[in-house]
Amino acid sequence: MPLVARIVLGLCGVALALYAAASLTGNWLATPPWWEVEHVEMAFVTRSSGRCTLETLRTHATPRERRELVSAGVGAVGLTLAGFAVLGRRRTEAR
Repeated sequence: MPLVARIVLGLCGVALALYAAASLTGNWLATPPWWEVEHVEMAFVTRSSGRCTLETLRTHATPRERRELVSAGVGAVGLTLAGFAVLGRRRTEAR
């Protein structure tokens, strides 16, 4: 595997693992998209002077079921990608 591909693969893997760890330890990096479901209770369209605007009232987010498992899966994928980046280097050196 070329060096550039290993670097990109490793950085993506580390970033995914860090993002998953952050979501499991209090969302200190950002709230991941799989963490909550956003509900809109009312939406309506208003027209004035030829323009349409969509307005929403009362949105709230509820926790998704099994969100911790999704975070753990994302972390596992990240660690796997980083591992492939490292293993690609070791096999190249052995040849």
